Amino acid sequence: MYSVERIIRYERKAQGISQEKLSDGICSASYLSRIETGDVRPSSEILEKLMERLGKQISKYTQFKSETELKVENLKYEARRFYTMGNYLMHERCIEQLQLLEDDEETLFNNQFLRLHQYLLGNKNECSSKKKLEELYDILKLTKTEVRLEHISNELLTQDEVILINNIAIQYKDLGEMDIAINLLIELRHYLEKPNIELEQKRRTYPVVMSNLSKWLSRISRYIECIEVCDKAIEYCIGCDSHTMLVDAYFNKGYALANYGMVEQGLKSMKLAYDISIALKQDEITQIIKQFLKTEYAYAVEI
Repeated sequence: MYSVERIIRYERKAQGISQEKLSDGICSASYLSRIETGDVRPSSEILEKLMERLGKQISKYTQFKSETELKVENLKYEARRFYTMGNYLMHERCIEQLQLLEDDEETLFNNQFLRLHQYLLGNKNECSSKKKLEELYDILKLTKTEVRLEHISNELLTQDEVILINNIAIQYKDLGEMDIAINLLIELRHYLEKPNIELEQKRRTYPVVMSNLSKWLSRISRYIECIEVCDKAIEYCIGCDSHTMLVDAYFNKGYALANYGMVEQGLKSMKLAYDISIALKQDEITQIIKQFLKTEYAYAVEI
């Protein structure tokens, strides 16, 4: 079996990526060269970030060097999972436990992860969008020495960098810079749809990017683009048996169709979103859709 170091070298060359570009913000190009030749054995975290930028999942190829390292990665996984599920109490507990392990495993990447998730925990605090944007840029610059957001699809990104850029787009949206926000998500979408991005890598961030993009396109009456994004999201959900964003995709598509003048088709799509939310036991979302249809279209839906 190939070592992860040889896989990094193989994938980097196959994708035509220079050592300087891949290593930027993670390690020096000379250190990457020594990794690829097997002269040094870096931490699992450095290997993980290099693999993520190549669109691959390290868990398929390597093991952790210490028990503490394993605990840190498990807590990161749980923190991401609980945040995605909306279980913010458990998310906060994971971050607190990570902070206790920080002294043992204090690295640039752990620091970035903690700062990102502390930002997510405190995002509802009374703080201006401008200040939040500055904080997000500061966190991103820990590993991206040059931030070229207008060409994200040509960048190499880790999982946390994708999440940071999605949140940067949200703050631009809140500042009224909708064109910048949408363009950022379009770039992220194109990045995540590259053929070298593995499904597991894509699964963690693609749903939220597509959900936000469809909502924002609809908000500024770019309905045709919104419908195309929703169709792509639905195709993704069905293709990989993921229900993460089916409700959003069908509802946003229905809303765009209705506002584009295709009311009957729009109501059919929003009703489907309602039915899926019931099947997934998303009670709060079910009631929101029900109330929306009743208020906006005098359309009664029954359980």
